[in-house]
Amino acid sequence: MQGGSDEEQRSTMFYLKQRVIVVNLIVMAYMWAACSFGYYMIIFYLKYLPGNIYNNSLSSGGTDLIAVVFSGVLYGKLGLRKTVTGLFTLSTIGGLMIIFLGENSTTLVPIFVVITKFGISGGFVLCYCSTVDVFPTLFCSTGLGICNFGARVLSILAPIVAEEPAPIPMIVLTCLTLGGIAMI
Repeated sequence: MQGGSDEEQRSTMFYLKQRVIVVNLIVMAYMWAACSFGYYMIIFYLKYLPGNIYNNSLSSGGTDLIAVVFSGVLYGKLGLRKTVTGLFTLSTIGGLMIIFLGENSTTLVPIFVVITKFGISGGFVLCYCSTVDVFPTLFCSTGLGICNFGARVLSILAPIVAEEPAPIPMIVLTCLTLGGIAMI
């Protein structure tokens, strides 16, 4: 293709030579991986929560709906960095409370799981929504694909980690969200 403009002829390597894009790609790939892993790990972990599995699943799904709307509104008002930091902080607090409460509290553990899931679900939605703002238009779908690939590879471990004895699943999730807060 010889007659096209410079933008049409830019390859993926052109973008990967730019430091800002590489840093954004690393941060977004981590954010995608942490959110995807956490999202699926919590779904697999629901069966170990005290109470009825159907009520737990219903509250988990309701949390997703609320998190989608809430995170979108916050993203529009505060921007990506502050919104993701807040959501990951919420997940970290929820995860820490689950770790420290243990399985002893049949009332509080499901509440903190919902709080943790809220932060993870909101962050997962922001992964999709913010990609167009983080990467240039011609690299956007490539960046999305790289981030999504990394997230799916890490998510393969979610059911394995969820089957570990408590508090290991929540320790792993809390470490991932703490890492996300540190990276952002």
